[in-house]
Amino acid sequence: MNFIEIVNRIFVNKNTYNEVSDEDKITAFFIINRKFGKQFPDIADKFNHKNIDKASAIDMWFEHFKNVHTIPQWYWEPKDHEKVKKIKKGNYDIVKNTHELKEYDIQYLEKYYESDLKKELKRIEKFDKD
Repeated sequence: MNFIEIVNRIFVNKNTYNEVSDEDKITAFFIINRKFGKQFPDIADKFNHKNIDKASAIDMWFEHFKNVHTIPQWYWEPKDHEKVKKIKKGNYDIVKNTHELKEYDIQYLEKYYESDLKKELKRIEKFDKD
């Protein structure tokens, strides 16, 4: 049984959760704990101990979500979505400074000529390495 099936049983098909074997819980522990850690980092961090009983930890997550009957939106969203955008914009600062552009110029290029902007960024980064 894969982790998606287990997550569905934690949230939606609660009456079939008892059919999940301990072996399946152990196998899926890492990814499920990481995903739940997006919203509940303190709990996930405590479960991340190397000697934790992984099957029992999944049972504790099940108990934690006993009153939730749909998979929350945050579960499927990438954890570092905002971080990725900030890094990308930070890299475009190199292009902005190299060509003495304004912020609105970068926004325009990003909106209409993103592939060209990325090529220029790669070119500048390559040039800086040499």
